Amino acid sequence: MKKYSFLIAFTLLLFLTFLSYSYQRENYEDVIKPHVNIESKKLGKITNIDFCKTYKNPCLVITSTKYEDDVPYSYIYLLDLNTDEITQLNKYKSHKYLNDFLTFDSFASDDIITACNYGVVQTEVRYDDDGLIKFNSEKQDIFKFENADSMDFKNGSLFFSSKDDDLIYKQTLHNDFFSSFTNNNAPKHQTFYKKPLYIVNANSLDNCLSYTKINKDKLDLYRMYYSGEYIDKFNGPLIKNIVNARGLYNGNGFIGMNINSNSKLNIFMNRNQRKDQDNYKIDTIDYNTDMFGAVPSIDSLTFNEDYTLIYTSYDENHKGKIQSVGYNKNIETVLEDENLYGPVRIEDFRIDDNKIKKIMYFTYENGSAKVNICDINGNKIKSIIL
Repeated sequence: MKKYSFLIAFTLLLFLTFLSYSYQRENYEDVIKPHVNIESKKLGKITNIDFCKTYKNPCLVITSTKYEDDVPYSYIYLLDLNTDEITQLNKYKSHKYLNDFLTFDSFASDDIITACNYGVVQTEVRYDDDGLIKFNSEKQDIFKFENADSMDFKNGSLFFSSKDDDLIYKQTLHNDFFSSFTNNNAPKHQTFYKKPLYIVNANSLDNCLSYTKINKDKLDLYRMYYSGEYIDKFNGPLIKNIVNARGLYNGNGFIGMNINSNSKLNIFMNRNQRKDQDNYKIDTIDYNTDMFGAVPSIDSLTFNEDYTLIYTSYDENHKGKIQSVGYNKNIETVLEDENLYGPVRIEDFRIDDNKIKKIMYFTYENGSAKVNICDINGNKIKSIIL
């Protein structure tokens, strides 16, 4: 009789846990992330744009989607900002949920990393001896990746969450730089039961991963070591009530926004995912959205102690501005533009042995979207209609 009582109690507890988690999921109101929102006659539906970190000329990497016989295909383009020349780098069948994913492998290769229908695509861009663009790509299928809904890729390690379960998956595609200094005998494929909503950042330097998870219809940020072990005691959240979070420029930490007790947004930065004391509150802004209902955007440049953060904010009429802050520097307004929307990006370009910071932002007016480039002081350099 005791055996059946235990089984009934266990089954009831399992059901209540599932019911509680389902309730949290159903009652969590997902925010709209900053997105590009450009329909281009030439390039298709543009899903993401970023500065190219793999090519010495000032360039943009553009991802887009086109349909062929009702099948979606993803494209990668390189736009040279000096010549306006557009080069197609890649084409492959689109992923169901991650066709807008765009990042760069860190430290070792700086390859462009995107997602295809069943796996990951690494695209290398370089010059040949004659100064012409050369590029090649490698596609690798990943087990269970077709239903992935968030991911990060650093130094040969892929982490992703899947829409149909509560797991974090880790797949080692090739040995990373840091594994040559450690005795890393971890298996190539691992799974961790963490109930994530999305992956925030993989930090190869600290061997730890940050991710978000729903708690009582709110979103909190958690951390774990690559082995799956907890970093925080009892696996408590590091930062609560997350609105938007992403990895730092070099991947060794993260930046983001969370809601404070006054229903405003705190801008925060974490320089070391293993240490609580390395969380910095940068600024507080009003919690308003852009004209498409998306929350503010944030980006960074980091090098050792030096850093530059830029972020957008909006008033109640969705008119926006971009602000910047650096190491031991005051917050400054880069520009104000009532037509501002979507993501904002920053990059360092070396010109005559000088580093010049350039900012990319988007505006929308009279049914037309523009990609804009300015310097850190807000002086416009270029506007592009794609």
